[in-house]
Amino acid sequence: MNDNRFEKFTKEAKQALIIAQEKARDSKLNYVGTEHVLLGILSQESSLGASILVSFGVSLANVNLVLQTVGRVTAANSNAQKGWGGLSGFAKKVIEDAVRIAQEFNHTHVGTEHLLYALVSQENTAATVILENMKINTTDVKEQIIQTFEKAKEASNHANH
Repeated sequence: MNDNRFEKFTKEAKQALIIAQEKARDSKLNYVGTEHVLLGILSQESSLGASILVSFGVSLANVNLVLQTVGRVTAANSNAQKGWGGLSGFAKKVIEDAVRIAQEFNHTHVGTEHLLYALVSQENTAATVILENMKINTTDVKEQIIQTFEKAKEASNHANH
């Protein structure tokens, strides 16, 4: 994971992605899906992404519970290939979008909050289905993240004057 694409990622965001990989392997899946990225973000308890999820009542325990209840969604990605397939298309898009979102807000680093924003911006992924099963409105999560970005921007503007 020491590749240059991840140099702008915060320690927590990198760790979230590493844990996502571990969760996928533990599930005996050959890809990292959005559900694993969600678990990875939540595992970084002191990160902004995790605290936003927790403020909506989302925890590692209840995401794991939902995953067990609905069963792992593997049909879409089991191309009957053995070995490690890497990121699912959706998970790749989450990472690409997280980088883009950080740039749009002129943030120098990509954090768990950017990963979370990218995650809840997609529709019909394992992660959004899990959140919807928990009665979490992904639009509310996105708005909360934007408000957090705006507050941080205002705070830094005040600090610079």
